[in-house]
Formats: sequence, structure tokens, C-alpha cells
Amino acid sequence: TKSATAPAASAPGWTTAAPASVTAVAGSNTFYAWAKDAAGNISVARSASVTVTTAAADTTKPALTISALANGAYTSHATLNISGNASDVGGLQSVTVNGQTVAVNPDGSFSAALPLIAGANTVAVVATDKAGNQQNDTRTITYDPTAPILTISAPADNSSSSQSFVTLTGTINETATVQVTDNGGSRQSASISGSTFTATVYLVAGVNTITVSATDLAGNTTSAKRTVTYDSVKMTLAVTSPNQDITTTQSSITLKGTLVDAIAPVSLTITMNGTAYKPQVTNGAFTQSLAFKQAGTYTITVAATDGAGNSSSISRNVIYAPSSSASHPFGWTSPKKSHERYVDKNGVGNCTSCHSIDRASKGQPMSCYNCHGKEWKTPSTSGGSTGASHPFGWTNPRSSHDDYVESNGVSSCVSCHSIERASKGQPKSCYNCHGKEW
Repeated sequence: TKSATAPAASAPGWTTAAPASVTAVAGSNTFYAWAKDAAGNISVARSASVTVTTAAADTTKPALTISALANGAYTSHATLNISGNASDVGGLQSVTVNGQTVAVNPDGSFSAALPLIAGANTVAVVATDKAGNQQNDTRTITYDPTAPILTISAPADNSSSSQSFVTLTGTINETATVQVTDNGGSRQSASISGSTFTATVYLVAGVNTITVSATDLAGNTTSAKRTVTYDSVKMTLAVTSPNQDITTTQSSITLKGTLVDAIAPVSLTITMNGTAYKPQVTNGAFTQSLAFKQAGTYTITVAATDGAGNSSSISRNVIYAPSSSASHPFGWTSPKKSHERYVDKNGVGNCTSCHSIDRASKGQPMSCYNCHGKEWKTPSTSGGSTGASHPFGWTNPRSSHDDYVESNGVSSCVSCHSIERASKGQPKSCYNCHGKEW
């Protein structure tokens, strides 16, 4: 029992065998045991104490802060930068942007470039801790190429400042109003002279997200953001070109930047995809030529340390998407001229290095989906007809449709196309052309 009072000989609960287990509760528990002989004599009690401690399950979500365009914002930039910070007491497992894992720095900061398609883009950032708890940030950013073109000349994105304010300058390509919003949500109208606008933004200690919105006479709005870190004891490091994440068709760029209020000697290192460069800093400015060997995303990190031990770093993401003049080794000015012959021979492995298999299109004008109306799940990366859904003149299937069916039957067709009106989401079904259900 859990009582120190001996039970009566006639009390219920006496057994001929000692119990194998007892029930305890969280906290301190004392158990008492007695023995009774056949004559009903009860022994002296023996007792034992145990303290039960239950560990509380980790149900706390990670902390996630995003520095990006606000939900519902419009932008005219095809590349969106997602910066932020994620942390968790029990340890962070991962951070993903639209399902893609991004690198998280030791201090919890991260930065990613996201190519946008015309229209509404869903941007989902998910931070997951080691216990599986998730913190989500989902926002919709609309890419409208017809909105005003907004260019921020200064300050550079992800820059630092030792002053308590920055002078924001930029240009717009048409008649528009320009609104500047700071960390606290305070809005001000920028002064506009011709196509140039300017505004003074006061900073708070730490990270400042500055959002600039331009609205034209038709109501089209475009937005851009600048992340500026204010630290009065730090030097000011800025990358002025490119002054934000970009997508380029050029195989190289010249990176330019400035370093202000640094105490000599200064060490500056530029790292891109594992390769380090050490340009000279002359009169507070530096330049470095960077070359891209193949299509893809290149993360460029600029890190500086001065003689007083002050340090600062900035990241730029550059998406290199070569123009079609280098990516199509066939009649690429009009790909349909030899599209079917190329894919039938080589598969689509080369195609998907630039083009997407779905609507996203990796920033290219066309994707497999645009022409074929379907998402290819496992395109072949080698040669042979398995690389395409139609191993014949499939940009215009009717061109050799009869010959193919005569030789092969329709078993391959119905793996994608329906025999009825439903058509499995494809533009055509057997019914559409033949007017009957097979």
C-alpha cells in the first residue's frame, strides 16, 4: 500500500504471491509491504521510496525571422532574395525555401535566391528543429513584368552601416509614387525629381528591413527591399555591383564594393563556390572578376576583417542562365525544326539542365510543361527514345502517328493519354481524335 497504517487481517488485497509491479505517480512515492501468516498475524512493515521524473516533450517551434518582400507584394525583379534567421534551443534540423534546403550559417542566418514566374508565386520558408517541430512563413509574391521598373542605387542589399541613418536613392522608369517603409512600419513618401527618388531612413541597432514600393498611374505596384545592419562600432561593408541577387546570361561579372571606417590592416576575402579571391582595397573600394563555368546558382560571400578585429560579411546569389545561343546544339532559333530528332537521339538530360519539367521553367521562356502540358516525373538523362514521351515526331504527334501506331500499337499511348474524354490532364485523348471510347 501507499499508507503507513497496517491493513487488517481481513482487509481485501492480501495475495499469496508478492505483486510484480506497483503504480507510481510523478514526484515522490513511498510504498509499504506487509506479510500475514495463516493465523492472521501481520508483520512489521517494510518500505521503499522512489521519485518519478517525467521529461516534458519538446513542442516548441523554432524561431524564424524572414527579411523579404511582404506577403502580397508585387515586384518587377525576376529574382527574389529570401534572407532570415532561424534558431532553436534543442537544435535546428533544416531550413527550406519552397522545399529546397538552404545553408544556415553558425549564427542562424541564411540567404537564398528564388527565380520567379510571371504572376503569383508562393514562397514557403520552413524551419524544422531536431524534435520535428516546424515554424512556417508563407507569403505570396506577384511578379508583374509590366509594373514600374524600380531600381535602388543605394544602399546595397545586405549591407552594414556605422551611421544611424542611410540615404536611400534610386530610379523609376515612369510616372509613379514611391513609398518607403522601415522596420517599425512607418511609411514616408520619397522625394521625386524626374526619374530619381530619394529618402532618408533612420536605423535601429541590428537588422533593418527597408521596403520600397512604386505605384504607377494604372495602379501597378512593384517593391524591392534592402537589408541594412546598423552597428556603430563596425566598419561599413557594401557590395555595390551587383547591388542585389540577380539572374544573368553573362558567363562572368565584375563584383564591386566599398569598405568604409576600417582600421588598417584590412583583410578582404571573396569566396564563390569554394574558390577564394583576395582583391586589393584601394581608397576604400575593391573589384573582382568572377567567371561562371556552367549554368546554376553561385553563392558569393564577401568577408572583411580590420586591424581592430571588427568583421563584416555580405552574400550575393547569382543565377547563371546561359542564353539559348549556347544551350541548344541544333536548330535552336526555332527548336521545333529538329527538336524531335534531337530528343529521340539524346534524351532530355541536357534539356533539364536549364529548362524545368514543370511550370517553374527555371527562368527560361519555355519548359517541358509549356509545350507538352504535363509534368515529367523521371525524364531520361541518357540517349534513346525513353527520354521523351513520344519516340517519334512528338512536337506534332500526327506527323508520324499512323506509322507509330501501325508498328507499336497503343499500349505506350495509354500510359499517359486516356481512352475517354477525361484525357488524364493531357491536351488530347484517343477520344478527342477518334470520337470513340476505346
